[in-house]
Amino acid sequence: MFKQAMIGLFTISVVAICWNNANAGCLQYRIVGGSNMCVKWSTAGVKCEVQINGQNCEGEGCTVTCSTDPTNNNIAFCQSLSGTVRRTCPTTTFLTYGPTSESPSCTTGNDNDGDDNDEGGSGQHCTASITLTNPDCSSCCNTGETCVDVTPANMHATAEVSVDESSDFFLEADCTIDPKKIQLNQSRPYNCTIPPPD
Repeated sequence: MFKQAMIGLFTISVVAICWNNANAGCLQYRIVGGSNMCVKWSTAGVKCEVQINGQNCEGEGCTVTCSTDPTNNNIAFCQSLSGTVRRTCPTTTFLTYGPTSESPSCTTGNDNDGDDNDEGGSGQHCTASITLTNPDCSSCCNTGETCVDVTPANMHATAEVSVDESSDFFLEADCTIDPKKIQLNQSRPYNCTIPPPD
């Protein structure tokens, strides 16, 4: 019975992905042992922030990689020779953002268990803030214009966290935002949902 309960707990902990706070745009993935990962996606290009709480994830042994599948619903900002910037919404140009990788930076919080040792414990807070590689968006603009930024209005986004080069966690989401909310160099949160299983 205990073994079945532990298997059930493990399954729920690993596959249950839920909204932690809709207003914060935080997609949370719980891991056995009390640790959790939180992913936030926002605009201004595409920005991915992954927070890892309760586990030391720093240095070469831990890597966060964020990317999106090709999307053809992008808002591009094109600058003319006169300096004027206009918005355009191409529907035929498929662009891929990323993949881009980074090793998180970590801090040690309060000692919650009283043993004066937070190494790998609940006091570890690690964050990777990634601006995905900006794709070549020149095809979104007219001749004589320069594409200065581009952001997808909807996307299938993936954040992969590799811990100690042995455990990989994939955090997938389908994210959308009202195209009118996409502004040049202004960060706005996406509304993300978990895609159904295959």
